[in-house]
Amino acid sequence: MKLQVMSALAVSVLFVLASAVPTFAAVPDGWSTPTDLASVGEDAGSAEIAVAPDNTLVAVWSHNGGSGSVIRSRASTDRGVTWAAPVDLTVAGQSPNTAEVVASPDGSFTAVWRVSITGDRIVQSSTSTDGGTTWSAPTNLSSAGLDASGHKIVAAPDGSRTVVWSGSNGTGADLLSASSDDGGVTWTAPVTLSAAGDWSRLADLAVGPNNELTAVWSRHDGMTNAVRTSTSVDGGATWLPAVALSTAGVTTDAPEVAVGLSGVITAIWTSNNTADAIVRARTSTDNGATWSAIIDISPAGAISRHTAIGVGPDGTVVAVWVKRVGANSAVEATSSVDGGLSWTAPVALSPSGTQANSPRITAAFDNSFSVIWDSYVGVDKVMQSSTTVDRGATWSPRIDLSALHPQMDYARIVAASDGALAAVWLVSTGGPNNVGGGSDIVQAVMGLIAPAVTSGTPPAPQTDVPYSFALTASGSPASTFAITAGSLPAGLTLSSEGVISGTPTTAGESTFTIVASNGATSDATASYVLTTLALLPPTGTALGLPLLAGGMIVLLCGAVLVAVSRLPRWAL
Repeated sequence: MKLQVMSALAVSVLFVLASAVPTFAAVPDGWSTPTDLASVGEDAGSAEIAVAPDNTLVAVWSHNGGSGSVIRSRASTDRGVTWAAPVDLTVAGQSPNTAEVVASPDGSFTAVWRVSITGDRIVQSSTSTDGGTTWSAPTNLSSAGLDASGHKIVAAPDGSRTVVWSGSNGTGADLLSASSDDGGVTWTAPVTLSAAGDWSRLADLAVGPNNELTAVWSRHDGMTNAVRTSTSVDGGATWLPAVALSTAGVTTDAPEVAVGLSGVITAIWTSNNTADAIVRARTSTDNGATWSAIIDISPAGAISRHTAIGVGPDGTVVAVWVKRVGANSAVEATSSVDGGLSWTAPVALSPSGTQANSPRITAAFDNSFSVIWDSYVGVDKVMQSSTTVDRGATWSPRIDLSALHPQMDYARIVAASDGALAAVWLVSTGGPNNVGGGSDIVQAVMGLIAPAVTSGTPPAPQTDVPYSFALTASGSPASTFAITAGSLPAGLTLSSEGVISGTPTTAGESTFTIVASNGATSDATASYVLTTLALLPPTGTALGLPLLAGGMIVLLCGAVLVAVSRLPRWAL
């Protein structure tokens, strides 16, 4: 399955956080040590990951424990520092596989997968409304008698979900869709997008700012594969007649689609010619009614395949692919800042002289883009990544995310609402393709962002007045705070969460330095000078008696002074 960036979650969350400014850029200062989500011996497959608006992560995959496979998930509420115990979404004995997951604006997650029931492969779904802790019973989306494959799910800004898939009856394969507008509880009957008699497969799906849906797919006419597209503006109830995007008579492959906040739709695919394979693009500004002319975005004379596409909040589109050069292959990227009308010259992200494969991309809310891919180093593989913060003009040096393994692939990457990155992939515990024993497990990593203190200067405290001020710091993982030099005013303490609190007891000046540390990157420090003010005495009367400076009262009996006393503060 293809990970469509800027479709389900990305578009949805952008409407929730349209005016939000990311607390840090999505350029990682490093990556965490990979965490094993699936244990050795599970023989996992098709790992996917999604992130909710509150930054909760949910990963799903197929798990084969020897007695049959199930769809399994794990959740993290701290951006991947720790993960909850695994939860099974299906029952054993049905051999489910190819799981996908998407997050909705309300924070719920919906997973889809394919399962074998009475000889048919059926698309099923399940939804979690508690951050992946529990899941609803599986619901069948596709019909019996049709062999389902190639499913894709998105969540719209209004919270509705739509799934597309290919359903084959042996003499043809229709592209079908089903939608839910009640959080995945119920789904519509399947709707056909493709023309009768087509062989339709390899679908991708994206959602726009007004909940419009656009699907792209490959149609086989008996001789070549052609790219088709259709759009729905009523939540998937009906679809526009399918139209061709690719040139007639030219075999195509792997179409992908993305929609920006302005509603511009960008589709890319590979056209396979006699001497080369070229990545091509078209755009639509009217919900798929009309499309721009075809633009070649990869170089002629080369074999460029395995595409991925992402779009940022400002409409910048970035496309990536693998270009084969002799026995080697490289991940290349290009970008468009004018709605797909023109594209930059391709830039190589992976090192020359290696074999890079299967790039995936995510767009963050500060218009940065990060790409992940697997690459051979000798006979082993390593996961690598690169990021651009200037809309594709330049890219950061590649970073190794993993150790070397005989086999690893199927990487997926997402950006949280504040730009923090997380990724999952499959890694073999045996030799290549587990030759000689072993199994595939799921690993997860998080992008590390060094802390930066973001809080201002704390206000001046006053003696005998309760005080509280929260220090804040950006970065990922979250920081803890400590005093490294000097001291707080007497009576105040600093919690590890960064809260200065207490009741000051002594007036005067205090100088101190705090450190914000996430334990994974360099620390951040900040120094402060706090001047504790003495509580000024009030003026007026207390208990109906004359009040002098310092809270002194005079008790009179006739003309004779009988007592002088200081009232307690509670009486003032």
